[in-house]
Amino acid sequence: MAGKRPGKAVTRRLLAAVFNGRLDQARDMIGADPDPASLLKLARDGSGQTLLHRAAAGGDERTITWALALLAEHAWPVALDEPDAAYHTPLMLAVAEGPHEGAVALLLEAGARPDTARPTGWSAVTYAAAAGSDACMSLLLAACGGDAAACAGRRNKEGSTPAYLAARSGGLACLARLRGAGAPLGRRNHHERALLHAAAGWDRVDVARALLCWGVEEQAGEEPSGGGGAVPGPAGDAPALDRPGGTGRPESLGPPGRQLLSRDESGATPLHMAAASDAASAVALLLTSVLPHAGADGELAAQPGAAALGAAVSVSWVPSARACAAALAATDTTGRTPLHAAALAGAASALALLLRASEACGSPLDAADAEGATALHAAASAGHAGAVAALLRAGADPAAPDGRAGQTALHRAVSWGRDDVVLALLAHDASLAALPDGAGRAASACVSGVRGPGDRGRTRRLLASTAEALRRGGGTSE
Repeated sequence: MAGKRPGKAVTRRLLAAVFNGRLDQARDMIGADPDPASLLKLARDGSGQTLLHRAAAGGDERTITWALALLAEHAWPVALDEPDAAYHTPLMLAVAEGPHEGAVALLLEAGARPDTARPTGWSAVTYAAAAGSDACMSLLLAACGGDAAACAGRRNKEGSTPAYLAARSGGLACLARLRGAGAPLGRRNHHERALLHAAAGWDRVDVARALLCWGVEEQAGEEPSGGGGAVPGPAGDAPALDRPGGTGRPESLGPPGRQLLSRDESGATPLHMAAASDAASAVALLLTSVLPHAGADGELAAQPGAAALGAAVSVSWVPSARACAAALAATDTTGRTPLHAAALAGAASALALLLRASEACGSPLDAADAEGATALHAAASAGHAGAVAALLRAGADPAAPDGRAGQTALHRAVSWGRDDVVLALLAHDASLAALPDGAGRAASACVSGVRGPGDRGRTRRLLASTAEALRRGGGTSE
């Protein structure tokens, strides 16, 4: 019967055959149907995707070519850019489900619009950036023609531009192409995060290196190159970060310093993001652009590791210890430094690098946040015994009280039931068990209020045995 909706089983088999590139099976099914035009018109899955949507998502070029030919042959009443129930067009699916470069080329050649966007602001260009696909991005921007710059700079609902998503995905070639098309690299998302935040937080070290390099170029007044493909080298005449009379503020540190100290809405810098994610390579790159190293002539030069970790970072970017300290001392809205961020997350690799940098720059290990908590307090509360041990080895003060209740790291560890941390602290210095908090209570008094996963009996026994050892003259233990 003409116009009769095909059965669900028939539709499911047909769409599955198309998605999986089983072209012969799909042809046989349509050829055996008494009304192929109705089958093509009415065949949809539960998400509203047509045969062309499934072909695009599958990415088989022969199947897509066949589907496009059927569309013309049977006057298929399905527009090339018809959205499914979630507002995905076939072109978007070809990018998002692959990316399938050949499928993208075929759909664009047939007339698909690269700038069509979902209500969320995601378009085929956005999906290509999120996938880091330079090949798809090249095709899409070419299809945008004179609107390429507008497409390259369009935000999604989260405020993220294609450039931001490419930086987050690590698609350096894709990001370079967007830059060449005129994409605004300085545009932040709704959380006020810059591209360097994204690259650092996701450990995209090649992207972070390029962004530092490009930042110098564009600050110097040079326009992005039109080709978009190649990543430029560092600018040889970039201004030194250590300017005479500088204050340590971002504007006194030169372009890379401004990028390194840029803050999002929570006050986090790229170094905070990298530290919290344990993105060790990104932490190393960011630090090599600010770590001082005294050369034979007494001047500051690049760290030896900078050649490997930051080949694109000019030696002229390396500042004095003041700039290194500024990056390490930058605080977010809660007063936390990158060292706090790494300690709170238990980010072992990032923490080790930050501790080495703090030693080199003379930065304090016991800087307090807005609640008076040090990085050691943060690691103890979170239960990261390895981070606690690393901080203690580096010289963090285990007796420092916080600013809220005068508690030491041991008080906090006991309160949160962090038995491994309690062991680490007492192994470092058993006398910590006798230190009072702001209310005059020893750590053992906090056992009854344990809020974490610890074993109260075990903690009591541990503290009692430590107190007994102290009474017998055991003193501290290593």
